[in-house]
Amino acid sequence: MGFISQIFAYPLEWIYSFINNYAIALLIFAILVKILLFPLGIKQQKNTIKQAKLRPKEMAIRNKYKGRDDQATKQKVNNEIMQLYQDEKFSPLSGCLPLIIQFPILIALYDVIRKPLTYLMQLSGDTITALGKVYTDLIVASGGTAPKVIDEMRLITDIKAHTTQYGAAMTSGGFTLSDIPNLSFLGYNLGDIPSLSNLNLLLLIPVLALISAFISQFLMKKYSYQPPQNEADSSLKVMQYGMPFISLVIAFQVPALVGLYWIYQNLLSPVQQYILAKMYPIPKLTDDEIKAAERAYGKQEKIAKVAKQAVDSKNRKSLVYDDDDDTIPSGGELKSAYEDDEKEQANMTSGIISPAPLKDSNKAKNKSNDKK
Repeated sequence: MGFISQIFAYPLEWIYSFINNYAIALLIFAILVKILLFPLGIKQQKNTIKQAKLRPKEMAIRNKYKGRDDQATKQKVNNEIMQLYQDEKFSPLSGCLPLIIQFPILIALYDVIRKPLTYLMQLSGDTITALGKVYTDLIVASGGTAPKVIDEMRLITDIKAHTTQYGAAMTSGGFTLSDIPNLSFLGYNLGDIPSLSNLNLLLLIPVLALISAFISQFLMKKYSYQPPQNEADSSLKVMQYGMPFISLVIAFQVPALVGLYWIYQNLLSPVQQYILAKMYPIPKLTDDEIKAAERAYGKQEKIAKVAKQAVDSKNRKSLVYDDDDDTIPSGGELKSAYEDDEKEQANMTSGIISPAPLKDSNKAKNKSNDKK
């Protein structure tokens, strides 16, 4: 991940050289990242549009087997849906591709944010190790426990507090106190970790991260396609409302600057989704399109009903109906029912309605039967 982190470190370093404030530079950097990843957002939006168009057909297939939860039926439903996707040249995994691509990028960005000495100042590994040794010695000398991993945010704070002790390591590293990134904002050091034991404005960072996460979810839901959910999707709702609280907990365990970057992302994501929704709006399906999908992919339910009627008509030979007399209709009867259903759908599509028999012809048939 170091190579990817280094790619994103250069623009952040360039922005900081003009702004000289890490918090503001990070905001501009977050906007730049959104612009660079915008093509992936376009691809995902187009895939969502295709998914929305296929939704009525998919629901028609599911409704066709509604009420049946045996394994064979579930497999048949999945096979028919996958065949639908194949016929329409749609891949449900294509919507995940932008997210998969963004995942290592987000990890790299997180690495850049929390390591300003490595990526912003471009200090060598030996220099950072020397600084870390001084940092560890100072903690042990004060009665503390040596940290297993050196946090560069805390290291910067400690260098500014004990500049004299770091003098030799700074000289060998070729930098001065003025070269260290400015992590302060409104008089507070964003390199510190928010804590309930230290009541200050840094506590607003986790709270704002929580609030902005809820706002982001609400706006994203408003401007993006949301397929109908059922009771089985309750776990998704729990996850949806639980994630903001997870970000709240994590924001109390990382430097405030990382939480600030999450806030930027929570505010920028709905803006990006709004722009995508205006550029590529989600189609609103009409009732005619939904009914057409039900006719095209919901045939089996109607055919089964016709076949059942044929069974009832054939086996009810007396006023007393016995279930033991039931027989399964022959293949010819099912085929006839299927063909009748196909003809009915063709007539509905073309607007052709079969004419009713004339009264005279009915009378002629009755006279013929009387003679017999």
